[in-house]
Formats: sequence, structure tokens, C-alpha cells
Amino acid sequence: MSRLARHMLSICLLLASFLFPAPVWSVDAAGSLDTSFAIGSGTNYRVDALVVQPDGKIVIAGHFTLYNGVTRYSIARINADGSLDELFNPGTGANAWANSLVLQPDGKIVLVGYFTMFNGVTVNHIVRLNPDGSVDASFNPGGTGADSEILSILSDDNGKFIIGGYFSSYNGVSKHYIARLNVDGTLDAGFNLGNGPNSYIKTSAQQLDGKILIGGAFTTYNGLARNGLARINVDGSLDNSFTTTIGGPAQSIYRLTNGKIMAGNLVSIIRLNADGSVDNSFNSGSGLGTSTFPDLYGFSQQADGKVFVVGRFTSYNHVNTNNIARLNLDGSLDASFNPVAATTNNTSYFAIAIQSDGKIVIGGDFTTFNGVSQVHIARVHTGDQDGDGVEDAADYFPANAAESADNDRDGIGDNADLDDDNDGVPDYLDPEPLNPANSTKWPLNGNYKGSSVKEYNHWQ
Repeated sequence: MSRLARHMLSICLLLASFLFPAPVWSVDAAGSLDTSFAIGSGTNYRVDALVVQPDGKIVIAGHFTLYNGVTRYSIARINADGSLDELFNPGTGANAWANSLVLQPDGKIVLVGYFTMFNGVTVNHIVRLNPDGSVDASFNPGGTGADSEILSILSDDNGKFIIGGYFSSYNGVSKHYIARLNVDGTLDAGFNLGNGPNSYIKTSAQQLDGKILIGGAFTTYNGLARNGLARINVDGSLDNSFTTTIGGPAQSIYRLTNGKIMAGNLVSIIRLNADGSVDNSFNSGSGLGTSTFPDLYGFSQQADGKVFVVGRFTSYNHVNTNNIARLNLDGSLDASFNPVAATTNNTSYFAIAIQSDGKIVIGGDFTTFNGVSQVHIARVHTGDQDGDGVEDAADYFPANAAESADNDRDGIGDNADLDDDNDGVPDYLDPEPLNPANSTKWPLNGNYKGSSVKEYNHWQ
């Protein structure tokens, strides 16, 4: 069958899907617990950070020393079904808790926290692990590391690492609360912050232009007033043009796929445009609330742009919701995501990640979810409002049963889009319709190899 015929067939099938809708798939309700995620007894203490690997396995880190009864000091990797991945063996692990981690493209993991040793090796608050859990000795060889606890780590767009915390030096060089490290863990001497912030850094995110937003308890940066939120240039100097404030220390900062930035303190949440100005189309109202004191720990964005918020709260904009909320694009609460009594009071969700199938994984200090015993880690459904079998968090068009994917992110679903990779080559003529790198391979007299755009236009 020719490519043109196949394309015409795909159009007919698409029309048939509207005339004869497929049966509605059964997906558990948004906010319900995924009971297939069998963690056993879970961890014996809180989970502070987690990341989902491309293969579906989940790396968790925190204050725990056990996972389902098996010794794992502060870090573990679990399989997609919730069981412990015994192929990841960190040995005696960390000698104190871990706060944050990043996953490198090569599968290695950089872990930061309060620990000073890992599997008997002195590492001083930062270590890189190989995919099997062993210490990567090539990371910061001979360095003394940080002189105090590291709270956060960000892998920037160049593969370097931004670390923030309570430290005042790294590898013996004065670095107040923030530093940038090279890929090998050595200090990046090109990142000069002067006196830097006057108190600790808890969170950071990089804008598309390379500038870095930082949040924490500081009130000045290099001697200039900045109340818990600042932007620094690529070289570490303060960006004087950024004066946005959120009324206190920023607890979490997160870059969205469109370049905009989510930021929040204990109560308020704002969205910044890609240039750092406040996006007034987003309004969180009264923000987070609780009978004791609220806190914000993290954000995560689903495919259609809606954002999950996790922390310690019992309401969002005066509407009851426990420790997790899904926000619409305008900042209003998405009432369709409604875990029933997700946890009890005085517990927190510290971490969240979205799987490729649209389910979310959360970690914290909770012991139940929706009344079911679930100790410190849970996996939750995000719903399927259009009944197409794709959970909403992974569905670019959650209200359109005919579409779920958008390969080139142009707002047109792949079924309706005649050029899914946006390379200018119609899909029915493109030998690799999801690969924009092949735009010079055009059909000419039945030969798809070596044909140029000019030749294609002539062939047309």
C-alpha cells in the first residue's frame, strides 16, 4: 500500500471514530489510590524526594532506614509495581538523611542532604551513585564537599548542578548557601556570587534564558534587599532588574514547559512569565490554608498544563483539599481531582512526580491515603474524563477522546495533525513522521533516500 493510500485510510479511520465511538475505557477516579502499587510496609520514616526513571522504576530518598523491612539507608529504588529493586544496592547507604536528588540522562543519581558518608566513603553532603547504587568515585575526586547540609539540587540546562542549603563553603572555597558545580562535582569557578545571600537557599529553577531563580530565608543578596526570592545571572551575580516578591521565603520554584515559572511561599502561589514578570492571568486567591500552619513543598505539571501542588495544607482558596491540589491554568482549583480525606491533619506531602502513564507518585510523612494504610509513598490515579484510556496527567487533550498526544506541542493532536514532527513534511510522505531531523529525506520517483526539499517541491 502506498503512503498516500495509508494516509487516506488513517483519515477514514479517524472519521469512523467519530461516527462509531470506541467503548469507554475504565480508569479509576481522579484522586483514587492505585492499589496495584504494592509497597508492603513502605518506609519506616518519611520520603522527602523521588524521581521516576524512564524505565518506570522510582528512586526515593529521605529520612528512612528501611523499605518494606529491608535495610535501605536514605535511598532506595523500587520497581513499577512497588516492590524493592534489589539490583540497586547502596550498601550501608547514607549515615544521615537525604533531602533531594537528580537523575542524570546516563542513569546516575546525584544525592544531597545532611549525610557525610555513603557506604563507608566520606562524601560530605553530596554523592553521585552509579545506576547500580554504588558510589561513583569520579565525582568530586579529592574534594571535601560542602561544610554543612545541602537542601536542594538542580541540574541546569548545561548539565551542571546548582546546590543550595546551609553551607558556607564547598571544597574549602567560600560559597555562602549556593554554589554551581561542574559535571564532575568540582566547583565551577565561573559562578561568582560575591557575598551571596545572607541565609539559606531551599529551592531553585532555571529560566529558558539561563538565569536562575532562587528561594529561601535570605533577605539580602550581595548586600541588596531581596525578600526570599531573587534572580541571578548565569555568572552568579544578582539580576537587578528582577524585583518580584511573594511576601516571604519561596519554598518551591518550578519551571513549566512553556518557560513560565511557578513559585510559592508558605501560603501564596504565583506564576511568572518567562521574563520573570508576574503573570496576572493566574490567581491563587487566598492560597493554602490549614488549622495549624501551611507549607508548600512542590509542583508538577501534567501534559495539558495543569499543575499539581503538594505540601502541608487542608484547603486551597477556602476549598477543602488535603495536602494535594490540581490547579487549572488560571489558578483556580480543579474540583475534578478530589482525593477523599487524602491524609489526616499534621502530615505532609514532600514530593511528587508524574509517570509517563499519567499516574502520580507522592512521598511524605503520611501513613494513610483515602483511609487505606499507605506508608510514606503512594501512587494515585489522575482520572480519565474523556474515557480514552489515557490518564489525564499524560493526556494533552483530556476532554477529547479522539486525541491524547501532541508530539510537536503545537496544540493540534497527532490524529488531526498532518505533520506530527513539525518539520514541514506531511506525515503521509514522511518516512519518520515523529522525527524532525529527517526533513531532507523526501520521496522522489519512489526513492525516499537522499532527496532534498528542492527536489520534493519539484516532484510536487
